[in-house]
This record gives sequence, structure tokens and C-alpha cells, in this order.
Amino acid sequence: MKTYLCFFLTLIFISLCVTDVTSQTPSQNLIKKIIKEYNALNYRQAEHNAKQALLNYHKFTSAELVEVHKYLALIYYAQGKLDDSQKEFETSLSLNPDLVLSSLYVSPKIINFFNRVKTEFKLKSQTDEKFALKYVFVEDKRIGAGLRSLALPGWGQIYKGEKKKGITLISLWTASLGGLLVTHLQYNNALQKYKDAEEFKIESKYKTYNSLYKARNSIAVFAGALWLYAYFDATFKKEKPADFSAPDTAHFLTPYFGQNKILFTYRWQFKK
Repeated sequence: MKTYLCFFLTLIFISLCVTDVTSQTPSQNLIKKIIKEYNALNYRQAEHNAKQALLNYHKFTSAELVEVHKYLALIYYAQGKLDDSQKEFETSLSLNPDLVLSSLYVSPKIINFFNRVKTEFKLKSQTDEKFALKYVFVEDKRIGAGLRSLALPGWGQIYKGEKKKGITLISLWTASLGGLLVTHLQYNNALQKYKDAEEFKIESKYKTYNSLYKARNSIAVFAGALWLYAYFDATFKKEKPADFSAPDTAHFLTPYFGQNKILFTYRWQFKK
């Protein structure tokens, strides 16, 4: 059993190494491209990259979206599109009201413009004026799901809401462990009988011992593959975002900001 323990520990080490290597996400790389193009004064390409990012906003974290909208606002300001710049700054502030611009990277003129937008935005938020909420964030459960499936294949899938898949994986994992234990005990018993067998029975005892040896190894490989699949599926497979783009309906989630309270209303409108 020591061999199989080393096998599973090796699998855990490999999976953790792969997770570390892939820590630089495509969304972070795209943001770097936006910043690079902006700093190179290539505003058209930077704007294109930012708009491409927003088309797949569900792949970005809240903090990453703040950066995208912030740089899109800076791009619009550089192009003289002040109204568009203000809207993008307001979207950034709606995600992070404490956002500030660094004087090391942004000119005083832009900082003054941003501070004015920020002041107006705060005043609006203290009134009963309505704001359209552009993003509805759902908790990314993949890290927690991956750790759970690392401990028990299928647990992470259940944590993410994929109950049928999770129960199936747990059942297969339990069955494979049970089969591995049974065949290992039978293998040890057959091995001992093979060693103690009289000369005319050695061949038949060897066949039994060899068959159990192969069966045990096959079950061990299956269990390892199942464990790896459950871990990577839980860690890297994203949950599907809610689809609010049905052709016959429109969905609206709108907050109302009062002095001491924030209320949200949800409206489902059928198109004519």
C-alpha cells in the first residue's frame, strides 16, 4: 500500500504545480495588453481590447472590471470624449467607490476631472435618483470546490451545485476504493498461497495471483484518474453565467439609494 500512497501524493503535487503555473489568467493578460497599448498612446487598439474584455465581463473579477472601465475612461478622455469618459469612471466607482487615481501615472488635469466625477457620483448616490446596475456578481466557488474534490472526489461538484455529477463521482470513488482494498487483500492472500504452493500447483496459483495483481493495478489507475478528473473539473470549469438575453424578455435589476438604506427592485419585462 506504500506504493499507492506515494502514487496519490505524487498526483497531488502535480496538480498543485499545474494550478500554480496557470495562476496568470487570460483576463489578467488582457488587462496588461490594454495598459500597454494605452501607455504606448495606441488608443484605438486599447479601446478595442477593453471593449472585447467587456463583452466577456463574466470572466473578470470585480477588481479587474474596475481596471478595465478605468482605463477605458482614460482612453476616452485622451480622445476628447468627455461624456463617455465620465460614464466609464462612474461605472468604475459603482464597483469601487473608494477608487483613486495615482498622480504617478495620471496627469493632474485628468485627476481633477476624475475627482469632479467622483464628487458628483457621491452626491447622486445620496439622493433617490435611480442608477442602472450593470453587473451582478456571482461568487466564484472554484477554489473551494477544488479543495473539496481534492479531499473527496465529487464533493467539490456538489459544492458548485452539480449534485448529480458529484454524487456519481463520490459513488465511483467509493466503489473504486472498496474494490482496490478487496483486490489488494485477495492479491496478498493469493501471493502467499503461490509462495506456499506445492510444485504441481504453482502454475494455477500463479495465474490467480497474476490476475489479481493486474486487477488491483487497473483499479488503482482508475481511482487516480477519477480523482484527477474530479479535482480539475471542480477547479477549472467555470459555472455558466445566468442568461438574461432571452429574445422575448428583458430583465432589469435597479438599486434605489436613500439616506439610510439601499433597496433593489427586479423587473421582468416582456417585449412586444
